[in-house]
Amino acid sequence: MSGHHHKEFKAAEVTIPQDSGWRKLPFIGLALFLVGTLGTFAVGDSLSPDVHASEHADGTDDHAEDGHAEDGHAEDGHAEDGHAEDGHAEDGHAEDGHAEDAYAGDAHAEDAHGGGHGVKNTHLWAWLMAVMFWVSIGVGSTFFLVIFYLSRGGWHIAIRRPVEAVMSTTPFLMLLLVPIFFLGFEDVFTWAAPAAADDPILASKAAFLNKGFFIGRFVFYLAIYAGITTFIRTMSRKQDKTGDPEITRKLQAFAAPMLAIMALTATFFAFDWMMSTDAHWFSTMYGIIFFAGGFMANFAVLAILIIGLAPLMGGAVTMHHRHGVGKMMWGLMVFWAYTSFSQFMLIWYANIPEETMWFEHRWENGWMGWTVLLFLGHFIIPFFALMSRHVKREPRTLFLGAVWLLLMHYVDIFWQVKPNMGHGHGAPVIGVTEILAFVGVGGLFLALTTFFLCSAPLVPIKDPRLPESLSYEDV
Repeated sequence: MSGHHHKEFKAAEVTIPQDSGWRKLPFIGLALFLVGTLGTFAVGDSLSPDVHASEHADGTDDHAEDGHAEDGHAEDGHAEDGHAEDGHAEDGHAEDGHAEDAYAGDAHAEDAHGGGHGVKNTHLWAWLMAVMFWVSIGVGSTFFLVIFYLSRGGWHIAIRRPVEAVMSTTPFLMLLLVPIFFLGFEDVFTWAAPAAADDPILASKAAFLNKGFFIGRFVFYLAIYAGITTFIRTMSRKQDKTGDPEITRKLQAFAAPMLAIMALTATFFAFDWMMSTDAHWFSTMYGIIFFAGGFMANFAVLAILIIGLAPLMGGAVTMHHRHGVGKMMWGLMVFWAYTSFSQFMLIWYANIPEETMWFEHRWENGWMGWTVLLFLGHFIIPFFALMSRHVKREPRTLFLGAVWLLLMHYVDIFWQVKPNMGHGHGAPVIGVTEILAFVGVGGLFLALTTFFLCSAPLVPIKDPRLPESLSYEDV
């Protein structure tokens, strides 16, 4: 054993010093939040490649000689390819309200496939992607703690406090979605537009997809995550003062019901804020893919934090903890690939047009490169690059691997959401607006995480199982 297991910490020894650079990070984070947020909403649509693409399409939409003008689908090429009457005549949809337009009435009735749909408020899409990226990390951290309380795991306790800090950002970041309700909700969620009532598919989902119920669900998700994160953080810090082992037992007892309700809320949170941006399509695996990506990203952020904070944690962080975090990060990266491929395989095998269109939108119109990047960068490259135990134990290589997977996690969120703009015609570009939104929301994430890190000891000094974690050896 490592010899650390008899060590006792005093709070002052493992609290971030007043003169540490870490105490400046909350202010730096707030400055980034202000710059990024003001930039995102000030720039608005002016620099969006989607708006320019739409304007270009508007200018070319009136040219009948391009062979597509007669069928009302300016760019979908069905006019003369054997599907002239509908494009759905052979699959039983010819007379079910889709004859003139497969998506008539969801605010794209004139042209559901690109030019002329008049993309507006594209900066809200950038904002949505940024918030969902950073929120997913907080959700992943909440799952981390609840699962480890439920499983009675002990190895992570020495590095638990950084996880609690990241977890605590979740409800605050979720609040950043509120502006979308007021600044262009119908431009992002076309099922909320009045014209959606004329679309049979969207009309059939109106009991679930309506703005009132959507807001009600969001308030419920917010309350659940605010309650769970506050409960865990408060109990953990209380134990620093009292050393009461009953606190650990209470958290373990509540873990099972917390996990069940979190699994449901995280799934429907992803359904609401990401999947419903293309409300014609659905996948029952969408929630688990969101969970897998966020859970993996949580370990990537944790790896970065324990590497940076190790000198301030009194020797509590060892290479075995780095190895453990690296293994979880690698394993969840594989789990993300497994769930993502499972979703693809089932849709490919069934070959139902209403389902396959989602992947078609991520293969055509310039998206093929992003799809290939996601396959290689989110699975193949890190699978081999991070497999060795030496890579996971060495701080520099673990840090690089964590940063890489965080970048790939953003690409994943971008790839899932952006093509839904204009029904498969969101520009395959991470532009100025996306970068500003990422920096803005990331600034608040940084400010909140470092604020919570600075407000308590970095090690849960009186957790009864701390010696078990300090003596942990990953063989």
